[in-house]
Amino acid sequence: MEERDTRSFTHSEPDVTSSLSLRLGKEDLLWFPGLTAELVADFISRSQVEPSLVEQYGTSRWLAGNTRPPAPDGGGIRVGPHVAKIEYLSSETAAGFEGLHFADSRDPEIREQIQGAVDVLTHVPSMAESIGSVVKVIHLIQCPRGYDVSHSTPELPFSIFVSIPEKDERDAPLRVAESLIHESMHLQLTLVDIIEPLAVDDRATGYSPWKNEDRPVTGLLHGLYVFAVIHQALGILAGVRGEWRQYCRNRSSEIEREIASLPEAPEGLSKMGIDLWRRCHESIAD
Repeated sequence: MEERDTRSFTHSEPDVTSSLSLRLGKEDLLWFPGLTAELVADFISRSQVEPSLVEQYGTSRWLAGNTRPPAPDGGGIRVGPHVAKIEYLSSETAAGFEGLHFADSRDPEIREQIQGAVDVLTHVPSMAESIGSVVKVIHLIQCPRGYDVSHSTPELPFSIFVSIPEKDERDAPLRVAESLIHESMHLQLTLVDIIEPLAVDDRATGYSPWKNEDRPVTGLLHGLYVFAVIHQALGILAGVRGEWRQYCRNRSSEIEREIASLPEAPEGLSKMGIDLWRRCHESIAD
């Protein structure tokens, strides 16, 4: 997630920045309920794109810069009060996503699987509403059985890419739910970074426990943030149903081990970045 959005924007509204600072200091839930909708509205008001590109958002359309390309969809997913569409890309557009293998199946049961994962998240206060505020399009990607792959990029502000486990795989709804949180929170943090830069030195790096190599500090903060949000959500879900408890505990323990290798706060982050880093780090350590 070290890529940066190069679109042109007008200056941010001060009330959004103030709201973000206040939430960071007082809000216990790290996805900051209600903030996502504010960030998206701010992004839309400032971005120098045709309003129709947002109103009729699709990945193909956003990349093309107009609404002429069709956006074939596999149905809608209810995400809180919002609806996200499953979009299938043309082979030409899909070829531009190096390293991603798109699912060919258009089985309507896939929509039901994603809806089931979203329904899991209704047990986490305001989570579905936050995700639905920023995710307008979902793409399906392939990965080997027993693995999960997801992706997002700042170039596509309202699109995420997730793999769907086979129906007979264990903990499938929880795994998809985790992917939805993961990528939507990447998108949210990108919107935050546009308003209030999270780093003051783009050259600063640190060791990433997820990549096993040094990575830019903004990317490290992205990783810490999304896993801190997931950690909080899993803590809530573990108490909802007995059959979810083991998965939630196992994943929480994995996240705790990974985060333990990160410093209290690396160099190169802005004040906002440092504050967020410490909040996330403390949340997992507690």
